[in-house]
Amino acid sequence: MLTLELPALVTCRKFLGGLEVVYVAASRGGVDSLVTLPLDTTRKGLDAAARANLGIADGCVRMSVGIEDPDDLEADLARGLERV
Repeated sequence: MLTLELPALVTCRKFLGGLEVVYVAASRGGVDSLVTLPLDTTRKGLDAAARANLGIADGCVRMSVGIEDPDDLEADLARGLERV
């Protein structure tokens, strides 16, 4: 599990839009790499103060690394970051 912190939610959405290998999903029940925005999923019901108290910024991206080829994952993350 990795956590990336990007400048803002809009930046996160641009990053996610550039991914082709990594799935944008909370869980698929498998061995695929996944990314999710806690602001849209697990922490959706919390207000900004409660999220800040937990250390979860609006630009937080969580990634669960699967079994894909590391070079493919690296290239995919770079592709996402290029959109930011």
